[in-house]
Amino acid sequence: MRRRHRNALIALGLTGTVAGAGALAIAHFVDFDGLGGFAEKELEKVIGRNVSIAGGIDISPSLNAKFTANDLSIANPDWAPDTAMIEGADVTFELAALPLLLDEEAEIRKLTVRNANLSIRISQNGQLNWDLWPDKPESAPPETPTQLLDGLDIRSVRIIDSRLSWYDARNGNSGEGTIEEFVLSSSSASRPISIEFDGAYEGIALTLDGEGGSLNTLLDTTSTYPIEIGLGSPGVSGYVEGELGQPMFSGNTVLDADLQVRDPSIVRRFTSQTIPDEAEASLRFHAETNPSGWAFSDIDMTFRVGEDIEIAGRGGTGRIAEERFEFALPAHGNGGEFAQLGAVVGAELPALGEWEVSAVMNYSAEGFLFSNFRGRSVRADGMVANAARGWIDLTGEGFEIEADISASGPGSDVLSDLFGAELPTF
Repeated sequence: MRRRHRNALIALGLTGTVAGAGALAIAHFVDFDGLGGFAEKELEKVIGRNVSIAGGIDISPSLNAKFTANDLSIANPDWAPDTAMIEGADVTFELAALPLLLDEEAEIRKLTVRNANLSIRISQNGQLNWDLWPDKPESAPPETPTQLLDGLDIRSVRIIDSRLSWYDARNGNSGEGTIEEFVLSSSSASRPISIEFDGAYEGIALTLDGEGGSLNTLLDTTSTYPIEIGLGSPGVSGYVEGELGQPMFSGNTVLDADLQVRDPSIVRRFTSQTIPDEAEASLRFHAETNPSGWAFSDIDMTFRVGEDIEIAGRGGTGRIAEERFEFALPAHGNGGEFAQLGAVVGAELPALGEWEVSAVMNYSAEGFLFSNFRGRSVRADGMVANAARGWIDLTGEGFEIEADISASGPGSDVLSDLFGAELPTF
C-alpha cells in the first residue's frame, strides 16, 4: 500500500467512501480522546470540505476491529443549496487487521451507514456535489478515486434507516426517498456487485434485487456503470438494465425497462390525472438522460381499467423535464361505455355506448390531445356513431372535437350529448 496515502485513507474511511487503510495506525499512535478531531482535520485536507464528527469515534479492537464515526456530517460545495451532502450519519466499518499488519490489501469486511441524510445535487454546468476531486487545489497530485482506493478491498456496504434527496439544476428535476436497507456486496473490488434495496421513492414502496459492475468500475468516473435490476414491489414489478452515467450517475444514462404497474398512484405521480384505483399498466421503454432531463423512445404500453377499458400503443416517445412528463403514443382502445373513459383522460365525456378508437395520444401537463382520431361507438338502443380524420382536445376546459362524424339510429340525443346542445328528434 502506498504509505503517502495512509493519512488520507484513514480519514476517508470514516466517511464510508474509503475506509480503514490507516485504522490500525490510528489505534496505535493517536490518543482516542482526540481521534474525532484528528479525523476531521485529515478529511478536510483531502476533500476541501468542512467535516464534523459531533458524536466522536468509538473503537472496538479485535482481529476484525470496528470503528464508528458518530453523527458525521460533510458540507456541500458552496454552489449547492444545502448545507451538507451527508448529515447526522453513524458510519461503522469492520476492518480485517491481519492483512494490514502483513502490509497487504486492507480488507473491509463490512461498512455500515445509519441514520444518514444524504443529498445529491447537480449544478447548472453539470458538477456533482459528491465529486470531491474538483475542489482540490491545483497543486494537489492528480489522483483519481480508484488511485486513492489502491490497496483497499471492500466486501460489503450497507445503508440503513436513511433518507435521500436529489435535485438537478440543469432541468429542475428532483425527488426524495427513504432507505430502509440498501446492501452492496462483492467478493472483491474487481468483481460484480450484488445489489439489494428496500425503501420508497416519493412515497412509493420499492424493492430491488440485482447486479451491478465492480467497485472499480463504479469509481472510474470516465466510464459508465452497468446494472441489471429486478423490481418486486407490490405496486410495480419488472426489470431495468442499462448503463448509468458517471460520476455517481450524473452523466448520460441509458436504460431499458419492462414494468408492470399495479399502483395507480405511480401513474398519478407523473401525469397528475385522476386515475381510477383499479387501473393497471404494462410498460416497456428505452430511456436516456441529457442536460434537459429524461428522453424516452420505443414506448410500448397496455393500460387497463377493470374489464371495461383497454388502451394499447407502440412506438411512442416522451420526456421528463422540470418534473413535467410528456409523451406521444400511437394507440388504440376499446371499452364498454365511452363516458367511463373520462375517468382516465380527466374530462367529462358523453355516453356514446361501447367504443373503439385509434389515435395518436399526446399528453402534457395541460391534459390529453388525440390527433389522427378515428372511432366508432354503438349504444344499446342501436345508435351508431363514427368519427374519422379528426382530433379531440382535452387540454382546456371541457371537450373539443373536430372530425368527420356520421351517426345513425333511433333519435338524435347522441348528437345532443356529443355537441352539448339540445337538438330536435328526427
